[in-house]
Amino acid sequence: MVKIWVDGSTTRVCFVYESGATQVINLHKKVTVNEGEYYALIHALTHALARGYFELDVFSDSEVIVRQ
Repeated sequence: MVKIWVDGSTTRVCFVYESGATQVINLHKKVTVNEGEYYALIHALTHALARGYFELDVFSDSEVIVRQ
């Protein structure tokens, strides 16, 4: 099981693996905070899938994402 923490803002998204590997991605347009949170989740899941990680624990401080 791989643990990933995600966070997004209006201009950047970030995700961190439990190993400490960190990805920060600048968005090409300004988005809402909720959109930024979703972009962070999407980028983290895409990144994990590309590396062959299929069992994940994803953590977020976004109530919108966590409740869905």
